[in-house]
Amino acid sequence: MKRILCAILAMVLVLSLAACGGEKGPSFEAGVLYAGYGRAVINPKMSTPLGGYDSNDMRMHVSIIDDLMATCVALTDGDQSFLMISTDAVRSKGTWTDAVRAKVTEEYGIPGENVMLMASHSHSAPNTNSKNPAMAEYEKIFVDGCMEAVRLAMADRAKATMYQGSVQTEHMTFVRHYEMNDGTVAGPNFGTWASGIKGHVGRNDPEMILVKFEREGDDKKPILMMNFQAHTTMTGGAEKLDISADYVGVCRTYLEENADVLFAYYLGACGNQPPNSNIPQENNQMPFAGQLPTGDRDYISYGTALGLYAQQALPNLTKVEHKPGIQTTTKVVTLPTNKNQPMDRVNDAAVVVDVWNSQGRDAGNAKAQELGFASVYEANGMMNLGDLPDSNDIQVWATRVGSLYFVNAPYEMFSENALFIKENTPANTMVITQSNEAWGYITDKKAHEYKCYENFGFNFCPGAGEELAQTMVDLLKTVG
Repeated sequence: MKRILCAILAMVLVLSLAACGGEKGPSFEAGVLYAGYGRAVINPKMSTPLGGYDSNDMRMHVSIIDDLMATCVALTDGDQSFLMISTDAVRSKGTWTDAVRAKVTEEYGIPGENVMLMASHSHSAPNTNSKNPAMAEYEKIFVDGCMEAVRLAMADRAKATMYQGSVQTEHMTFVRHYEMNDGTVAGPNFGTWASGIKGHVGRNDPEMILVKFEREGDDKKPILMMNFQAHTTMTGGAEKLDISADYVGVCRTYLEENADVLFAYYLGACGNQPPNSNIPQENNQMPFAGQLPTGDRDYISYGTALGLYAQQALPNLTKVEHKPGIQTTTKVVTLPTNKNQPMDRVNDAAVVVDVWNSQGRDAGNAKAQELGFASVYEANGMMNLGDLPDSNDIQVWATRVGSLYFVNAPYEMFSENALFIKENTPANTMVITQSNEAWGYITDKKAHEYKCYENFGFNFCPGAGEELAQTMVDLLKTVG
């Protein structure tokens, strides 16, 4: 809470300064949209712990498959600018976001609240929450890379026309928990072709939202923004030790080579939606059959399929008249935790967590099931209950840049709550997660009812996800 309050006070000061002198740099015509693009490599230089599976730094990277990137899209109208920085990171970290915002404000006079920093959630990227000494060096690489992308994007700005649209993908994602015919709940991730399934625990959101900026100037390629929701886990795994941007990097390469665009990816509500990595087993229903690379590297086929979906949709995007102005607003939501749950199994939970830390997640899960826990996460959550506050403060954002609307939230949201937001906001509103600060899941009521594992260890009470979604809907109504 202290960090959030400090950030808000800093933004108020910056807004006051901006009101006196405006942003630093060249002048831009008011009521006209400008867009710029920049990108920089953010690979670690030394072995770092990988995030996404174990919190105990057991996965130290040994090689780099493909580059991690920081990508910035700079949008300007008159003396207002908004920066959307997307990184190939497992999650955003609040202090790193603060550092980037402070540097942007110092160099350009742009208020911190007009800078959004999002993560693609690659499970083959450094663990931003690790206390390993290597992460101190990586923090500098990350912040410097974000700033290099910002500088390139700010220098690249040109008059732009916006086009928007969406496409409903098929067989690309699914809800990873299942209600079985025998009344039990199974999952996650054992595939939609398994027998005995009555239905999924929640709705899948297959929508890909696309926003393209056509720009003036012979040397200015179009910028394509994609908002899609699938866990970025295809190159990751408890035993995999490679750095990779995962399917996002493949999609980026495909579109830039085949559609002649500059690509930026913004992760949607992927909390309960993995990529359907087993598509070839689904009766050969793989989208774009015959057009995809063959072999056992599923992330390449998956990223290529996403690129093909976007490429196919590009001619059908609709031109959107620019609505002058940039407006953004934020709110801190106080959400109750599970602190008051019974703690009668703490000793058993401690045994499970000890096995997890010493022998890895698979061994920890085996011990968890032996002692009656759903997973290591439930045991870890039981261990943490005594240290929980009564509530946690979550900061969310709503923004309009011209005719582009989006909301930003930390945490891994569930699809049901993201669909509620989309159903109650303007068409093509982007729901962007893993933003500015992020750790863990925020689920929905049905996930609590079925005791899905994502509830454990992150400790929000039933209804917290719905409250967060309603807050973002209400916020978006205030930005015009």
